[in-house]
Amino acid sequence: MNYTTLPDRLLKQLETLEQDDLNLVAALVEFLQYKKSIQPPIQAKTDLEYPTYSQIWSQWFEEVDGLEISLTEPSSEYEEGLLDKYRQQGLKL
Repeated sequence: MNYTTLPDRLLKQLETLEQDDLNLVAALVEFLQYKKSIQPPIQAKTDLEYPTYSQIWSQWFEEVDGLEISLTEPSSEYEEGLLDKYRQQGLKL
């Protein structure tokens, strides 16, 4: 069984590459180091950090309850006819 470490295996593989391929590997390593330096580490969210459906709905109802309702007079015959139809069905508008 082969117990070499990953760095050892990588070094052996690098020794077999031609110069053009080594340049690509070097560019990739530099990119990965740069990317790591500009990005904060990613932290997995726990279930406690996600809101439950109950919390989402409660927040939605609070926001809707805070909306301002403004009643306007119908501005067209269509709107007037629609309101009349609703009133005929017993709806209070």
